[in-house]
Amino acid sequence: MLLHTECFNPYHTNCYFLTDEESGSTVIIDPGCYFRRERTRVQHLIRLNDWHIVQILATHLHIDHIFGVHFLTKAYGCPFGASPLDNDWIDRAPDRCREVGLEVRMPFVYPTFYLAHGDTVRFGSESLSVLSVPGHSPGSLVFYSPTARCLFSGDTLFRGGIGRTDLPGGNRRLLTESIRHQLLRFPDDTAVYPGHYEPTTVGAEKAMLL
Repeated sequence: MLLHTECFNPYHTNCYFLTDEESGSTVIIDPGCYFRRERTRVQHLIRLNDWHIVQILATHLHIDHIFGVHFLTKAYGCPFGASPLDNDWIDRAPDRCREVGLEVRMPFVYPTFYLAHGDTVRFGSESLSVLSVPGHSPGSLVFYSPTARCLFSGDTLFRGGIGRTDLPGGNRRLLTESIRHQLLRFPDDTAVYPGHYEPTTVGAEKAMLL
């Protein structure tokens, strides 16, 4: 599996492009491309690498992780998957933009298919296992690649910290339990690619949290 990372929008949200090398089938996780130059950058990358975009995934539905969903699903005719437990954040999205001083530049769309704990996302010969890790938001998901032995943790687990829980639907106790039961069970050398900031490993965060 090939992994490419871009950082988008005023919140520096990490967007991940995962590609099956044989087929070029590509999944995009957390497309936070808010500015026009960021959307142009994505189109350039897709053309340059001859990626075939097959699915858009969101670890959760806070605005900074989904700014680019409408643009991508319209441009590439691909489905969008996330947890239905976060659908309330689609309803909140325009107001949330105004609260943080951002223009509503693109429509916010509901997922076209839903994901739950234990599901598998397939693209070419690659796959991602879906883990439910609520706490940052009710529908927060983490995606695990068995090929690359890495976790895409969204805003649940960061290098040296955990996600915020002060937004509606957040729950610090639940988030801490979710991380311990769902993420820290992986081997210490499992890479963790968070929704913001630098990558880390399960082992490094286990030492901080346990």
